Amino acid sequence: MTVFVLSFLAYLTLAWSGESGGGILFEALGAASIVTLAAPGIPIDLRPGRGLNPRRWWLVLRCLFGPVLSGLVRGALEVGGRFTTGDMHPGIVSFDPHLKRDLARALLAGLLNLRPGILVLDVGGDGVFCLHLLDARGGAAEAEKMCMPLVRWVRRIAE
Repeated sequence: MTVFVLSFLAYLTLAWSGESGGGILFEALGAASIVTLAAPGIPIDLRPGRGLNPRRWWLVLRCLFGPVLSGLVRGALEVGGRFTTGDMHPGIVSFDPHLKRDLARALLAGLLNLRPGILVLDVGGDGVFCLHLLDARGGAAEAEKMCMPLVRWVRRIAE
């Protein structure tokens, strides 16, 4: 029931354009029904201290405007410089951030994929990330240097 209500409200919030017709309500009911039927086992934890905690959202905002934004800018400048000079040494590197929860691993994978010069190829069952780096000369030490600021924030947010 929670999945239905949340997806119904999300659809209304995202799709409402200000018109007062009733067609959007039927669209929202249909979309919420499809989401509910397609994903019956989605656990949604509405207890205090988890996803609805204001402290956790403050940490997410600080993470987005801190290390994520600085990583985007630094990565874009670095990738641009490497493309203009031709100094690229791409390679695949393994990196273990020692994250316990799947949510933390998924969040880290998404944040790393946003950064220019890094592509997450795979996250193993043991939590080891397989990364494609634009400059892989430093190996795992280079991957750790680039990823650890985000890993520390992900631990604070999702673990």
